[in-house]
Amino acid sequence: MTKKLFYSFAFLFLIIIDISAQTTTAFRKDYNQAMFDLPGNIIEGLTQNTYVMTGTNLNFLPIYGTVSQLNDTGAVVWSYRYSDASIGFQLNDIKKNVANNQYYLCGGSESNAAVFMILDPAGNVLNSKKFNISEADGAWFNRIVKVADGGYVAVGYVTGYDPDGAGPEIKYNPITWTSSTNSTTHTDAISSPLIVKLDVNGNHVWHKVFRYYTAATKNPSTERIYNNASFKDVVEVADGYVAVGSYDVNQHRSVTSGDDEDDATPQDALILKTTTAGVITYHKQIDLPSSSTTQSSKYLAAVNKTSAGDIIAAGSTDDGYELIQKFVGTGGFSNIFSRRFRYSTSFFGTLTDPVDVSQIYEVTGSTDLVTMSMYIKPLSFFANAIHRVNSTATTNVWTKRYNFNLVSILPRGGQTSDNGYISMSMTFGGTDYDYHVFKTDPNGDTPLTGCPPTSFSPTASAGPTTFADPHYNSWSGTPGPNTIGIARTAITLTPNYICTKTACITPAAATTVTATPNPICAGQSTTITASGPATGVTYQVYTAATGGTNLGTTPLVVTPGVTTTYHIETVNNSDPNCVSTTRTSVTVTVNPSPTVTANASPSTSICVGDLVTLTGGGATSYTWDNGVTNGVAFSPATTTTYIVIGTTSGCSDTAQITITVNAAPTVTANASPSNTICAGSSVTLTGSGATSYTWNNGVTDGVAFVPAATTTYTVIGNVGSCADTAQITITVNPAPTVTANASPSTTVCAGNPVTLTGGGATSYTWDNGVTDGVAFTPTVTTTYTVTGTDANNCTNTAQITITVN
Repeated sequence: MTKKLFYSFAFLFLIIIDISAQTTTAFRKDYNQAMFDLPGNIIEGLTQNTYVMTGTNLNFLPIYGTVSQLNDTGAVVWSYRYSDASIGFQLNDIKKNVANNQYYLCGGSESNAAVFMILDPAGNVLNSKKFNISEADGAWFNRIVKVADGGYVAVGYVTGYDPDGAGPEIKYNPITWTSSTNSTTHTDAISSPLIVKLDVNGNHVWHKVFRYYTAATKNPSTERIYNNASFKDVVEVADGYVAVGSYDVNQHRSVTSGDDEDDATPQDALILKTTTAGVITYHKQIDLPSSSTTQSSKYLAAVNKTSAGDIIAAGSTDDGYELIQKFVGTGGFSNIFSRRFRYSTSFFGTLTDPVDVSQIYEVTGSTDLVTMSMYIKPLSFFANAIHRVNSTATTNVWTKRYNFNLVSILPRGGQTSDNGYISMSMTFGGTDYDYHVFKTDPNGDTPLTGCPPTSFSPTASAGPTTFADPHYNSWSGTPGPNTIGIARTAITLTPNYICTKTACITPAAATTVTATPNPICAGQSTTITASGPATGVTYQVYTAATGGTNLGTTPLVVTPGVTTTYHIETVNNSDPNCVSTTRTSVTVTVNPSPTVTANASPSTSICVGDLVTLTGGGATSYTWDNGVTNGVAFSPATTTTYIVIGTTSGCSDTAQITITVNAAPTVTANASPSNTICAGSSVTLTGSGATSYTWNNGVTDGVAFVPAATTTYTVIGNVGSCADTAQITITVNPAPTVTANASPSTTVCAGNPVTLTGGGATSYTWDNGVTDGVAFTPTVTTTYTVTGTDANNCTNTAQITITVN
């Protein structure tokens, strides 16, 4: 087998099929067409419970691709081979476009081009295109996916690539060598990874080709890796496309193996994300870049996405482990988890038996993950395996292996609409190297009589979590003409029945399904019951009309959070996979409980004797305790907490509110030093009996001021929102008009007496030792000051000058 042929079929891609009503059809069959029948992929057909497979057949030359349709028990409906004018035409992948009722395929031709085809439901060619670039000798598509804009994205590789012509990068011509062990001569084509965007008609939109280096400086003469690299699978995510694959980390035959001394250089896994326009978002590899020839190889052969949009990828390591990883779907690179599984060991536990994973997908209607792989136990078997794990790849759900003849290798397939699994591989030991197809039930079982699977439990451990940017360059080349003529010829595909189990006689669906009580409020429960004409059955409750989650058997108590429709399936008690073709539904109406609020107007804090109005919010009717009527004002006597029950459509909620009733303060108004003052004197007014005070007439509590006239002042004292008032009158008495008098005269001779008297007041005080009305003899001319005090104790002064001659 050529190296190109091996790469084309050694890595498989995932198909996820929509779920519908379950049946129990299962079978295993061989199909012989030629000496070598190499699997490409098998999917459920555009018609439910039919299967369409593609692959490559050869006796010697020419090599041609085939597509065949099988019915629900594996009988051949039609089979055709497809070829161009070259000696080799291979088909690697097939998928269905349900919206357009078409199949689309990809592969490669010995005309040195990758191939794209569209078929109608009967296998007629509706469209065909080829892809190559002038900078490479050949191109090859491994996998293809239809994308949201109606076009397609394919991945694979080119051979004999020279990105810059006369530039410093060299052309990767095939390498020929002779084995020193057995003197045989061999030639290996050198591949470079390729990702291509095609439009809805298969015409080129953009592409990128990659080359890798041993160092970050990427010297094209001394650091380029003259060895193989390829993208094996691709998936569309919300903001672009993600491809996975691997590259050899050192030069061709830096490590050799076998008598032929074939290239055995270690490889590392690749993860590439681009935008829809082909701009590289990130390019990563597992572990740090290293050209060590003793490192452990890792590769990723399958990629898909979960229902939540995250990226799931699977592959293997050269020490025999299955590798499952999950990455964030949108934006930049972020690893969610990395897990690995060891299927078994040989030679007294010294050797981990190798696993070659070919695809991964999320189980429809579940978050579990499933891988398909080739499982080899030396000196025992080459088998296919299906491995179902939980969403974090920490727990096995079930694992089955499927043995037939001497070997069974290169498996491809996916999930079917009846929740089972379909897989095709190549077996040896029957007629020739034949297609081997097995269809399982939802538990991964094939017919238990004649060819049952073998259950086993892989051992889980942590996978690699170091990721880095590989040293790489990428280029876009010059696409060549894309016209290709493809001939179709009917062929005879000979089936060999190994074992089969026919569909059961389906029990009748339930005729009466009830939920009691119904409707209910959020948080309440109801009991689902079912009955019908079938006997020997039970009724199981599902979340969907097809597929969905099995919630249990009736009578079943459920507590839905929102209005929910439940679907009841009839199950044959003697065969749990034998179920009714339809499910009977019942809708439980869940009225949401209102979110009730309690409100007070004007405030939650009032004074004794004030009115307050309580109202509820968030419902349609309200009932208050303590005799309160919603929306009607009342006057509470003391601080009280009130509870309201609000009801909408029979569902209630409660709320409460506390009304604080404050006692009114007894306020007094005070004056200091007195409430009677003389004109020009200051007075300080203060309130008491409350916590804050507001005076009129511009007075500030506790701050002295000088009133101009007798005035009554009012103070408002507050405690919270409760207030009281008080008044005080400040009497302002006028100062007396005092006069100073002298007798007999203000002019006297030295030695003569004079008498000074005050007037206008009731008492008088003189300075200079003078007594009012008492004569004295001044010695020199002097000015005398008299202070007069009236009956209100208000004072004033006057002066007089006595001239002594």
